[in-house]
Amino acid sequence: GEDDAQARYDLGIAYREMGLLEDAIGEFTMASREAEFTIQSLNMMGICFRDIGSLDKSVYCFTKAVEELNESSDPDLQLGVYYDLADVYERQERFKEALAGFKKAYSIRQSFRDVSHRVKALTEKIEGAVGGAAEEASGEGVAEEAVAKKKKKKISFV
Repeated sequence: GEDDAQARYDLGIAYREMGLLEDAIGEFTMASREAEFTIQSLNMMGICFRDIGSLDKSVYCFTKAVEELNESSDPDLQLGVYYDLADVYERQERFKEALAGFKKAYSIRQSFRDVSHRVKALTEKIEGAVGGAAEEASGEGVAEEAVAKKKKKKISFV
C-alpha cells in the first residue's frame, strides 16, 4: 500500500545518495505502482538513468511523468520534471525539444535554477544554427548533412 510505496521511495532516495543507481531504480519502480508516488518515482528514475548515461531510458521516464502531470500536480514537481527532461534533451542535442521543456519550466517559475539562462542560450543556439546553416548552404552539402544527422537521431523506446 501507500506506506510500502513511501518506504520504497525513501529507500530509492537513500540508494541514489549512496551511488547505488541500479538499486535506486528498482525501488522507484516499485514505488511508482502506487498512484501517489508515480510521478515523483518516474522523475527519480529519469534522474538515475540520466546519471548512468542511459539517456533514452531517462527521456522515457520523464515523458511518462509528464503524461501523468495534471493541473493539481505540485508545481515544484512539475518544474523538476520539465527541467530535467529538457536537460536530457539538450544532452542528446535535441535542442528544440530542450528549449520547449525549459520554456515550460520557465512559465511555472522564472527563478528556478538556471532556467532563464538555459532558455536564452538555447534560443540563441537555435537561431544561430538556422542563420548559419542558411549562409553556408551554398552547394557544399550542408543541407544534406543536416538531413542525414536528423535521420540518424531517431530514438525508439523498447
